[in-house]
Amino acid sequence: MTLYRQVLMLLLVTLLVSFVTVMGLNLRSNADYLEQQLRASTDSVATSLGMRIAPFLNPYDPVLTESTVTAAFDGSFLKRIDIEFFADNSHLTKTKPELTQGVPQWFVSLFEMAPVVTQAPLTSGWVEVAMLTVEGHPGNLYRQLWQLATNLVLIYGALFIVLAVFTSIGLRWVTRPLEHIELQAEAIKEKDFDYRIPLPRARELKRVVETLNHLTGILKKRFFETAKQLEVLQDRLLIDADSGLLTRRAVLDIALGYMESGQPGTLLLIRIEHLEALRQHRGFRSWRQVVDALSSHAADQFEQQRTDYSLGRLSSQDFALLLSSPVKSETKLQQLVDALNGDLAAIEEELQLTLVAAEISADVSVGEVLTQLDDELRSCLLKNRSCALLPSLLPENSVRTAEEWLLFLKDRLAQQALHLRKQPVITHHGGQMHQEVFASLLDNEGHSLHAGLFIPVIEQFELGAMLDLAVLHKALDKSDDIPVAINLSLSTMRDTGFISALTKLPALQRQQVLFEVSEINLNREFDTVLSFANVIRQLGFSIGIDQVGASGRSLDYLQSLRPAYVKAAPGLSLTDSDSIALLESLTNTVNNLGIPVIATAVEEQAQADRLWQIGIAGLQGFFTDQ
Repeated sequence: MTLYRQVLMLLLVTLLVSFVTVMGLNLRSNADYLEQQLRASTDSVATSLGMRIAPFLNPYDPVLTESTVTAAFDGSFLKRIDIEFFADNSHLTKTKPELTQGVPQWFVSLFEMAPVVTQAPLTSGWVEVAMLTVEGHPGNLYRQLWQLATNLVLIYGALFIVLAVFTSIGLRWVTRPLEHIELQAEAIKEKDFDYRIPLPRARELKRVVETLNHLTGILKKRFFETAKQLEVLQDRLLIDADSGLLTRRAVLDIALGYMESGQPGTLLLIRIEHLEALRQHRGFRSWRQVVDALSSHAADQFEQQRTDYSLGRLSSQDFALLLSSPVKSETKLQQLVDALNGDLAAIEEELQLTLVAAEISADVSVGEVLTQLDDELRSCLLKNRSCALLPSLLPENSVRTAEEWLLFLKDRLAQQALHLRKQPVITHHGGQMHQEVFASLLDNEGHSLHAGLFIPVIEQFELGAMLDLAVLHKALDKSDDIPVAINLSLSTMRDTGFISALTKLPALQRQQVLFEVSEINLNREFDTVLSFANVIRQLGFSIGIDQVGASGRSLDYLQSLRPAYVKAAPGLSLTDSDSIALLESLTNTVNNLGIPVIATAVEEQAQADRLWQIGIAGLQGFFTDQ
């Protein structure tokens, strides 16, 4: 119950008790007054009646006596008149029944009163001949008291309602600063440091609000300061100062992230002959012009194809290009080489570009792929070839047309033909934060299919939502009390049908599901990811960010997305000094927002011990599988 409701209830109960007490005192006072009036009336009737019938007692005239008593009895509010004649012990009695129609019995019992009785001796000369007894009737008293009570209830009830409304409005106005303070506390919890509270008039609350606003400003300033330090460090380690491209380390970190997540991709090694000589003879500006032309052509080529790419510099004339999709034929490579050579010829005719490409997968390390590419590049230079595509490691019997793959995938996903593997994220004390789900598709014989076979088809035909939904349902079927994390594709986040399916999940299951979004997808379609995050947060799901720190992107987006956690890129979990410096700066920046950081690709105890020292909240990798 909110403080507003508690205070309002206390005030209303106090007000109600006050009204009931005042009404009770009022009724009691009126009851006493009416009782006195009844007693006075009874005394008056007894006196006057005694004087009127005294002459009829000696000699005794029963007719006149009875008629006089009857007239007095009928004209007053009396319950009983009794005359006891001493001569023969006879009685003349008149009585009325209890007349309390319309008055509840419980009300009568609340104001129960003693009988009002007056006795007066009747004399003849100096001799008492009879005793007159008159008893007042309380029925009229109760009726008047009940009428008064109903009127008071109506008046006090109306007054109570009016005062309750004004009290509610006034209390709402008084406690509004407390509601603002609660909203700011919630905003801080949600990592939103732009929320500010208007200063209230109350001195005590004004001090609290000023303090909260000041602390919020400090947190925001600290976040941006550490974020700026991280950007400087990223620029130094991940961005090549001469070319403005990614460094060798940055490209390898991104490639490692692809391999860790099972996402297929292609690594291209580019050699531009005579580029170093161009720099020596015509200067840095001409060299940079060639690099900019290469970067511009890559942007035009792959952004139109909606393909994620990363371009980095390896040496003065060697470059690496990482694509998020496989290159299926050497013909496409040749077209790319011809287009690039055309751009370079416009700058310097002697420049000649050679390109070799290979698919990357979790089966081969990045170092091995680079070695194969370097050997193939030398072979191309010796044979005077402009491009080469290394043979794919995918099974030869997996060749299908796109339409065949589409039908096959829909059938397997409809049957939830999936094999799930869960990798735990552990805390320093050995507990599990959650388990990330890795899924592989099973063929008709129950064998796992290589991701490089079907992921491109899923992306081409926008089947990501169907795949992720199948993974979600199967993960929940086998779920325990530990939350599961599922990495989503961009096509899933764009699919409204996926959102509709999430709304059908019960609240308890929603608390057991975490959705992960790669920072690569943030770079590609930030607005899509942001709107998706806002929707699922309203549905009760949580979101995490994966592959953070590899691309060199600023962390400003964390304030908008407000994730439950972030996972550092696998390349940052290495124990060399540069990786540790990057990861420590990333951790400090993210922790300023109250967001835990998880290190990935952790393989051994010594690596884990080093990572715990820099404030990592959780670890994930081969080490946590053991």
